[in-house]
Amino acid sequence: MAAAHRGPQADGQGGEHTLVIPDADHPPAVQLLDVNRQGATARALTAADAWDAVAAGGGIVLSAIDPDDRSEEDHYTLLRAYGTRDGHLAWQLRAPTGQEYGFPEIADGRVYVVRQPFLTRKDTGRRIRADLLVLDSGTGRLLHTLRLPAMTVPDESRELEVRDTGDGAVSIGWYDNEGDVLIAAD
Repeated sequence: MAAAHRGPQADGQGGEHTLVIPDADHPPAVQLLDVNRQGATARALTAADAWDAVAAGGGIVLSAIDPDDRSEEDHYTLLRAYGTRDGHLAWQLRAPTGQEYGFPEIADGRVYVVRQPFLTRKDTGRRIRADLLVLDSGTGRLLHTLRLPAMTVPDESRELEVRDTGDGAVSIGWYDNEGDVLIAAD
């Protein structure tokens, strides 16, 4: 399930000297910490209703909550990127109608994210098609789109995630670690 299951990402590096961590006292708020050899200093605390941090890196924190979505089910239809320096919105990207985003990954100045159709429990066993999007992390500009082979929706899983990136390869799988895993070349 989207924000209800996931909550803020565990500790993540938001920049060279910035750590992004969930605020245990105010979920789903996120703390931005300046980190150096002397220790960590809190710089900012995001509003609890503003962010659901799903990825951080390269000076950007990605949120997947659409504050205007009042539907019963959570779908990641709006990616919003905030700069870790000031906490201000850097860019946003809305999914086309009937589609949503999976868990993104930030690496080497790029955001890797899967765009897929809305999925519900009724889609278990159904084969779907999705796209891997590669975005510039600073601007949100689309750099590349790769159509993924059809994948079968496993039991209880509803979203694809980018699991890892490295050396021009992107690993994509289902959020619950079941079902197909793809390796895409960048």
